[in-house]
Amino acid sequence: MTSNAAIVIQRQPDFVSPFGTTEPESLLSRRTDLKRLKHHTDSSGAREAGTAVVAPERHAWLPWILMAMLVAGSLAWIVASRSRPTFQNPLSNAQFTQLTNFGGAKTNPAMSPDGKFVAFISGRSGKFDIWLIQANGSGLVNLTPG
Repeated sequence: MTSNAAIVIQRQPDFVSPFGTTEPESLLSRRTDLKRLKHHTDSSGAREAGTAVVAPERHAWLPWILMAMLVAGSLAWIVASRSRPTFQNPLSNAQFTQLTNFGGAKTNPAMSPDGKFVAFISGRSGKFDIWLIQANGSGLVNLTPG
């Protein structure tokens, strides 16, 4: 049995092609053709997986971008649709009363912290002085006469 194995190993290989030719040059040209075909397939962007040709994953990032846009849009909608507190003017129910009835310019009024007096600047006597009046309109006093 060892002599038969030695004969098979030492014997020249028998090139048998499925197309009926046994010439080594023909097999070499077929191998070159297969290489060209494989190179053409690889350069077009496809890969072979076993016997099937699989397209490459070119836009694998697209689902992630779409998901991020969906989340951002949802958050923007939630923020925009929140109910905001309505602004209410603190002076909407206030009643205003004129405290002075004399001529001349009157500017820069300021109420005392306890709300009982109002100080203001007036040019009633010709030059500007600081005046003080009670919040009910009585007791007008010039604080800076002269």
